[in-house]
This record gives sequence, structure tokens and C-alpha cells, in this order.
Amino acid sequence: MVNGWKVAFFIMLSLFIICGVIAIATFMYGINLIKKEERCAASCEQRGADSYIYDESIEYCQCQKNGEEMKWGELIK
Repeated sequence: MVNGWKVAFFIMLSLFIICGVIAIATFMYGINLIKKEERCAASCEQRGADSYIYDESIEYCQCQKNGEEMKWGELIK
């Protein structure tokens, strides 16, 4: 196997690139999620709410005041 190192090199390079892309995509997803939650918190604070619930699965923000849901809710995009 004279060229065995070349095959191993390309396999390792491919795995390194794939892991890098996955790590960057995960990081960007997390940053985007934090920004959306911060928009939800700021929006609820403007409305006088003391807490909020942000559901990332449907991107929905619900404000609460004194433990009761307010009539307002919005989709955060």
C-alpha cells in the first residue's frame, strides 16, 4: 500500500471539514436563538410584564405579569 497515507489523509481531511461545518452551524443556531429570546424579553419588558416564555420550537413569545398570561403574544422571526 504505497498510497495508503493519501487515502487516510483525505478521509481525515473530510472528517475535519465536516466536523468544522457542524460546529459552526451549531454555534450560529445558538447565537440566533439567543437573539430571538432577547427580542422576546425586551418586547415583554416594554409591555410591563415581569416574566416571559419563549418557545423556540414555534418561535412564540408569551408575556406574563404576576404569574398570569397577558393577552399579547407574538411570533418572533
